[in-house]
Amino acid sequence: MIKRPDLKDLKVGDTVYVLKNVNPTFACFRYRFISEETIVRITPKRTKFITNKGEYTNCNPFVIPDERLKAEHNVAKAYLFVKDFCYRFSKEDLINYSDDEISQLAELTEQVKNIIDKHNGKEQKNE
Repeated sequence: MIKRPDLKDLKVGDTVYVLKNVNPTFACFRYRFISEETIVRITPKRTKFITNKGEYTNCNPFVIPDERLKAEHNVAKAYLFVKDFCYRFSKEDLINYSDDEISQLAELTEQVKNIIDKHNGKEQKNE
């Protein structure tokens, strides 16, 4: 169960945490980021909370992170890192790398390939 702070207790300058989707598209990753934000303004009726990173209306988007949410945040962060790396790696021109760098990349890429092959092997067995 996600714990949420009481909106009545929040004041300008407080640090709050908001769960944000990793891919704000049709298909989102299974975990969300924890965004640390600071409240910069609250409307008099407390219907709108404005932070340094966004504006939230008529809801309580704030959470109190526990160990499970922190672990999910770390996986979401790792997911984005891998996704960004794969994109950048596919755009690289390896011809400009030294022999040692290519050898190091080959070793690391083999480890990645083994993980992907292991995952693909599980999918084929389940079909």
